[in-house]
Amino acid sequence: MAYRMGDLEVTDPVTYDEAFSAVDSTIQELGMQVVKREKQPLIGEVRADSHFGKVTYNLANKGEKLTRISIRVGTFGDPASQGQIYAKLRTKYGSGPKIDPATGLPTK
Repeated sequence: MAYRMGDLEVTDPVTYDEAFSAVDSTIQELGMQVVKREKQPLIGEVRADSHFGKVTYNLANKGEKLTRISIRVGTFGDPASQGQIYAKLRTKYGSGPKIDPATGLPTK
């Protein structure tokens, strides 16, 4: 785990889809409201409003089972909040909502 220009950045040994599902589950569990969700084949971004403030997740597919995840809270970053969010996100690997392959959105 490292901080770069205010962002918490990690590269985790999970697939891009697993990481995206973990982000979706974390957002849901922490009661965040999604403002933007964009998932492209190799990169994605999710923005949400929460009691932490504005939270931005950036994901990048770095290989078959390797994903870079960046988390930023607010404009300048908040290491304590970002660490809490990441700790919750890591518990969600492999347990996130199912994703509809046609739309790239979580199924209900």
